[in-house]
Amino acid sequence: MVSARNGKHFRLTPAIAILIIALVVASLFHIVLEADHDCCGEGCHVCAGIMLCSETVRKIGICAFLLSLVYGMSRLAATCLKSTATAFAAATPVAFRTRLND
Repeated sequence: MVSARNGKHFRLTPAIAILIIALVVASLFHIVLEADHDCCGEGCHVCAGIMLCSETVRKIGICAFLLSLVYGMSRLAATCLKSTATAFAAATPVAFRTRLND
């Protein structure tokens, strides 16, 4: 069985993260460069590009927040379940050396 650290997903994850970071940086760079352009009014392609880039940055920010929230909750749940399992495992009659004569 392939472990998580040696599998294809472990090598692919940093590449995807780098691509997402590059997308955000390119979007921010485009917004900064075109912020003071000569707008031609209704139907301006530069304004449409700026709006698209700002929506991309906003949506990626929301996704990053939600992913960090889910990760934190899963870590909290794992910690609680681990401590509960340890508490139940310690409270057995064998652990107390109780003699069960029925």
